[in-house]
Amino acid sequence: MTHRAELPAIGQVKLVGVWIRNSTAKQLPRESPQDDLRRAQMYAASKGWKVARVYDLSSVPAEALTARSETQAMLGDIKAGTISGLILSNLELLAANTRQLVDVANYFQQNDADLISLDELIDTSIPAGRCLYAITAALARWHREEIISPVKKSAAVRAKMGKSLGGATPFGYRRDGNRLALDENEAPVRRRIFQLFLEHRRLKTVARILTNEGYRTRSGQRFSDTTIRRLLEDPLAKGQRRSNYTVSAGTGKHWSLKPPDEWIFSDAPALVSSETWEAVNSILSKRHHHAAAGDSRSPSSTSQDDKRDTSSLPGAVSGAW
Repeated sequence: MTHRAELPAIGQVKLVGVWIRNSTAKQLPRESPQDDLRRAQMYAASKGWKVARVYDLSSVPAEALTARSETQAMLGDIKAGTISGLILSNLELLAANTRQLVDVANYFQQNDADLISLDELIDTSIPAGRCLYAITAALARWHREEIISPVKKSAAVRAKMGKSLGGATPFGYRRDGNRLALDENEAPVRRRIFQLFLEHRRLKTVARILTNEGYRTRSGQRFSDTTIRRLLEDPLAKGQRRSNYTVSAGTGKHWSLKPPDEWIFSDAPALVSSETWEAVNSILSKRHHHAAAGDSRSPSSTSQDDKRDTSSLPGAVSGAW
């Protein structure tokens, strides 16, 4: 693949951004952000590049960088190709720690963009500077192995001992000392979710029937199709409790899944049989596949049961979510 920064199109000027920010009190005194800007502009001019945008985070502390609009704008510009490189005075101005720096460097490499740090004499638009990406990739692998391995070992031991691995008690269960036990009020509701989905094959239909039957979530809200999907897909229902499988995205309640080889499973009381769980999730998987392929006639949308009138279903039982 041709590196776009190294071989720009004839007559095309490379557009770059400039990143400026104050150092923290713990860091060595340095020039002002405006001095850094002038250095970056001079460097860009010497390479024949054009500064398309300045990302000014002069008063932003390192720990708050990720959530700032200027940071998100820079990442968006890199992804969109609005700029194909970023110039800054020092790498410590870009990230709060080594982990963040590795993530940023990987992001730049994935989007075929260059990272130029003037103090460290790093310029990934040339072969000598591009070794930074190899170094950060190695650091990422090392960090993952050093951090994840002890966590997995500790969690596995705690799971075997029956100790809590943290988090809220899942719906349908209660705490019995350090172990999970079926909750006599919630377990029947969660089983009914599986029963209804096998019958109707639609998440919204299941949520509507539960609402009509008088069930509510633990917070007193009506069931949503998102909640129904989560309860159906969780392997805990078939007796496999999954732990260490999510990571915070650093934006409040947003989470993403870790690689499957980092997940930890431990035994727990089953709500439904493995066969029932597999049947339900096969339907969900096929529907997801059809949706991704743009097929409107997914298995769930062609079921005649979807058209059944549920408005007169009996209610009056209150769930204990």
